[in-house]
Amino acid sequence: PTRFTAGGTISYVVNITNKSNVDWGTVDVRFTSPSGFVYESSSPNGRASDKIVEASLPALSSGASQTFTVSGRLVGEEG
Repeated sequence: PTRFTAGGTISYVVNITNKSNVDWGTVDVRFTSPSGFVYESSSPNGRASDKIVEASLPALSSGASQTFTVSGRLVGEEG
C-alpha cells in the first residue's frame, strides 16, 4: 500500500528459496526495519535489537522455500 495509518499494524513477508543444487543447513535471516517501525512479533520467532530483527530458519532442502514474517506498528505523523 502507498498509505498507512499511524499506529496501524503492518507485516513484512520475506520469501527465502534455495535455488541451489545442495541442501542448506540452518538459514540465518536479518531484516532491517524502516524508520517509524516498532517490532511486535515475527514468525519464526526472532531477536529484535534496535532496527534489526534476526531469526534462524530450519534447514532448506534444494528447491524448497520458506517465509519469514515480521509484524509491528508504524509510528509517526500521517501525511
